[in-house]
Amino acid sequence: KAPPCAYRHAPSESPDTPQMTSVKGKNRSIYRWFDTQLKKGGFEPLPHQNANDLRDGVKLIQLMSVLAGEPVPKYAKKCEQRFKKIDNVGIALNMCRKHNVDVSLVHNDHVVDANEKMVFGLLWMIFKTFGLNRKIYTFDSTSEGKRAGG
Repeated sequence: KAPPCAYRHAPSESPDTPQMTSVKGKNRSIYRWFDTQLKKGGFEPLPHQNANDLRDGVKLIQLMSVLAGEPVPKYAKKCEQRFKKIDNVGIALNMCRKHNVDVSLVHNDHVVDANEKMVFGLLWMIFKTFGLNRKIYTFDSTSEGKRAGG
């Protein structure tokens, strides 16, 4: 029998058990932090605050641009085709690697396919690197990156 985890519950339990609620709360907190960083950079927040919002890679690129204090690189702004989404996510993951975010377990397909568990893991690693360990840069999407407070 598989051990219980936060994403599974016994048929007799409600999906809103304290264990599930705490996982949902952590997800919500990470997405709120993500939105705060996007707003600091002058970008629109996530509409639904879930993995589907990140499927095209655009918001991930914008987030990494804000956190790293770098201009937004060239990317496909509106992409319907899967290969363009994969390219965008690849740009975001490369930005993560450049700034020492451990993305070794995350693949482009995980984000494009909206794998909630892997996307949450990616966001957690970004938060762990930038939110806890480093100064965050403010970035105005119309100007050059500036260090927070200066």
